[in-house]
Amino acid sequence: MEQFYRDNRLNPIHEGTHGIQALDLLGRKVVADGGAAFYRGKLAACRYFFRWELPRTEPQLKLLDGLDGTCFEMKPEWF
Repeated sequence: MEQFYRDNRLNPIHEGTHGIQALDLLGRKVVADGGAAFYRGKLAACRYFFRWELPRTEPQLKLLDGLDGTCFEMKPEWF
């Protein structure tokens, strides 16, 4: 019971913090340099993803491609 009470007391603090961060993002970072700083950050994130994360997905994609396609080939009359 104490844990539930504590968690419920912390939620408004976390939500307030998130709200402050959102206002900071919109109020300063998005409009700074006409939005250029915000887009540079997004561009850097995209570059990271395509350079480091995307190549790691190839084994998972090959695994998915080789799986049995029964779920995709289901027909309504089977039910």
